[in-house]
Amino acid sequence: MTTAQGQLKAAPSGIPQAKEPAFTPAEARRFFHEKKWDALSFLFLEVLGLFDSNNYVQTPPRVKRYIDEFMETFLYLFTQEEYVIPERFVPAFIRHNRVISNLAAISAFKNTDAHLELLRNRKSNFVKILALLSARSSARFDSKTFFEAQPYYASLWYAIYFNMQGGAPTALMHENILRHMRELDDRYQYIDPLLTFYPYTIASYFDTGLDRPQKQKINDLIKPLFKGVTVNNTPDKKSIAIITARWTPTSAVYKSCARFIKALKDDYDLTLVQLYRPQDNFDKSWFKEVKVVAFKDNKLDLSPILNNDFALAYFPDVGMQPDDTHLANLRIAPIQAMGYGHPVSTFGGEIDYFIGGKDVEVVAKAEQNYSERLVLIPGIGADPILPIPADLKFKPRTGLTETRLVINCPWSAQKCMYPHLQRLRDIADQSDTPLLFRFFVGVSIQRHNATIPFRQELESVLGAERVEVVLELAYPEYLQRLSEGAFALDSFPFGGYNTIVDGLFLRKPVVALEGEQFINRAASALLRQVGLPELIAKTPEEFVEKTLRLIHDEKWRKSLSTKIGKIDLTSRLFNTDSPAYFKKAIDYLLKNHARLQADTNRKPVIIK
Repeated sequence: MTTAQGQLKAAPSGIPQAKEPAFTPAEARRFFHEKKWDALSFLFLEVLGLFDSNNYVQTPPRVKRYIDEFMETFLYLFTQEEYVIPERFVPAFIRHNRVISNLAAISAFKNTDAHLELLRNRKSNFVKILALLSARSSARFDSKTFFEAQPYYASLWYAIYFNMQGGAPTALMHENILRHMRELDDRYQYIDPLLTFYPYTIASYFDTGLDRPQKQKINDLIKPLFKGVTVNNTPDKKSIAIITARWTPTSAVYKSCARFIKALKDDYDLTLVQLYRPQDNFDKSWFKEVKVVAFKDNKLDLSPILNNDFALAYFPDVGMQPDDTHLANLRIAPIQAMGYGHPVSTFGGEIDYFIGGKDVEVVAKAEQNYSERLVLIPGIGADPILPIPADLKFKPRTGLTETRLVINCPWSAQKCMYPHLQRLRDIADQSDTPLLFRFFVGVSIQRHNATIPFRQELESVLGAERVEVVLELAYPEYLQRLSEGAFALDSFPFGGYNTIVDGLFLRKPVVALEGEQFINRAASALLRQVGLPELIAKTPEEFVEKTLRLIHDEKWRKSLSTKIGKIDLTSRLFNTDSPAYFKKAIDYLLKNHARLQADTNRKPVIIK
């Protein structure tokens, strides 16, 4: 791997000596032989907790030995029939499933398959299997037996299974997670806000239709939490609530819809319902009032909004946080709408309308893609802001590193899916030029020690010499690194929007594979908007062909960069009339909601 070690953010590269548990295999064996199950469990969980809270981007020899010794001892003793996990420690071991999986991947063991096979024929094995069985496992078990044995523990495992942090970069992981979704059990239970959120949001990254039953089930589990909650709403037609946890200038949500909200400020009294996140740089411009709603002891404190005058509540990004996922199942205002901040349906929340773009949606698939009634405005339905000052200059780059052509893959880790990575492998195998795929994966894989396993999995598909993983960077630094690539490829099936804007802003060609919903049509809509339809692929084969042409045909590549350089992006992207149409949609809904609700026709509402 070619690392950007000096530029990695929030990624400690070693365990501080003071924090290292005094773990020795001998001590663990002593606890085992003396049947001190509490002490042994506590020791195991102490080490697992350490690796859960400290992320590694490399494993120096000392740390690698520590991990190997721990996993050898842990897996051997943990799977012994004699060792009985005290009940109070069981949930913690299941919650550490992802850390165990990541440590196994880093260690000499690589996975827990052999130990799962040992457990298959041992007694009292149920909760131990739940701790070891992950998306990296080749071992197969019937999950129905888990729910029959203990629905609560099975539900805890079911939710944790999704939270591998790095999408599904291998064929095995992709197959396993799809199977996992298909095996959603009727006995699946609500655990807590965060764990319930994992299946809800991560299922959206698989374009299979399997996210609908996941979300329907989770919505059904959330709604009873609000039983007995009374929202005293006296709607004022000029009062609108904007409900989000990500209203900060650096967030993708803000960048794609800030001008929409600004367009409302002159005619409406706006209230920001700020869902709590540990940051203080929320933009409170344009808002008459700010109300903070947060979880306290795993329960939403709704007191700030229980008495309100909202005529309409707008959710920019349902599915990005447990908070908005829960609130989307509560009737806060008589009219509730959402948008493309996280561009997927709630499939059963208390949201009436989804405001989208006429130029990106497939109208015939509106009811298939959304449970909300689609409201279409001219354009894409999202509105980017200029990434940084236009006069900021970047050091010129050739798109080459050593002898390799650098191809940007600005894909958050959860968007890295095996079928699309296999297309990259096909491209690299057919290329006459050595390639380096530079993945800008953000912050998610810096949790639960997922960084090294994720990188290993990318390398297993593409080849180690073809992969560079860049973790979270400050935005200007990210753009500088992005500017060094020759061109970019969009992710699939969950593509980008702001990342495409970034690439075009840097005058870089972007190849996009077009699908049938916003998550894989936004890039192609942007390319059409700026006059680059030749970079849109309609089939996977065409995606490979266009990418190979960009690699091999330097004249075409340079001509595209020149063409992009002549495009007036200010008028094409950053100064459109979309905000005025968004306001027109809000005006229309406020005026016509009663009639629309009585209408049995669920066809999209077209705003002109």
